[in-house]
Amino acid sequence: MRTAKTLTAISLATILAISASAAPPEGKGGGKGGGNNGGEDPPTDPFVPAIAYFEEGRKSKNLKLANRAGDQACMISDQQGLRGFEYHASSKVLAYSVSGIGVFLTSWGDDPCTVGNGTLIRNQAAPENLDFSPYGRYLVWREPVEDYSGFGTAARIMLYDLSDGSVSEVSLEAWGGVRPEWGVNGEWGVSNIRFSPDFATTNEIIFVGGSLDGRFGEYDSLYTYSIDGANAPKKLLDGASISFDFVFSVTSPAGSGVSKVAFRNNNNGQVVQLPINGGAASSFAGYEPDYSCDNSELIHRKDASSRKNEVRITSADGGSTETWSKASLRFFDWFCG
Repeated sequence: MRTAKTLTAISLATILAISASAAPPEGKGGGKGGGNNGGEDPPTDPFVPAIAYFEEGRKSKNLKLANRAGDQACMISDQQGLRGFEYHASSKVLAYSVSGIGVFLTSWGDDPCTVGNGTLIRNQAAPENLDFSPYGRYLVWREPVEDYSGFGTAARIMLYDLSDGSVSEVSLEAWGGVRPEWGVNGEWGVSNIRFSPDFATTNEIIFVGGSLDGRFGEYDSLYTYSIDGANAPKKLLDGASISFDFVFSVTSPAGSGVSKVAFRNNNNGQVVQLPINGGAASSFAGYEPDYSCDNSELIHRKDASSRKNEVRITSADGGSTETWSKASLRFFDWFCG
């Protein structure tokens, strides 16, 4: 694993625009605007953060943090170049990435709506798909291999150790193949990464991708892989048998139930919940799911192709669902960790 250290502090004034408000996620309250489920007065309860998300704007991608009811929210960032973010609530740490600059870490004190100065931990043009490990020691993300010119799109998995400030690659090249006619020399495609709920015992991440020489078959399969790179990636779901979206979620180890991964089946528009260690899968209609901190429910977009924006929260057993917002929101992250 190649290792480097980068600890450059910068002022968040140039990156994040911070403001707290009692405004709800746009479209809450029957789509009529206003907060408090359509009531005239703003909510009076203390703000308890529960769900972070991107709100798509014409000129920027807004990062917001809302309560579970969806009637209170605060703006964390309206930076145009935001690519990804991830919270680790118990550590009071927020990671985010900015196009053309890299990956940053920042933190807050008593108010999660007011974060401090950011630290650039990785200078890279297009990092995304960030995730904190359970208990917050590691941060992982995907970044493209910029000098690759062969078949497909090569990407690497990067790991930041918060305990010592080191950045290293979780290399897949030892398990990739060589195919000179395609320009492939051990490279992999990687679309998304999450730490396994069982990371404390397995040391594994879960990712969507495949070796670009084709030795593992379909390029968009789901794998488990130890961050020490000692053993070949294990295929959890074969992309030859199902077409699925790259946005996926895993259960929280602090919550109840068996360890699962949730993703959208592109063939039927269903969110599939697949037990990682074997067992029957279940499903419900949705797109871009994310598990709650206790694993009892998932927030998700209603439909990828629908002309009407709608964000729902559905119970993990699929027995109940509610409309949470009717705005153009994406890439949800419960305020956990």
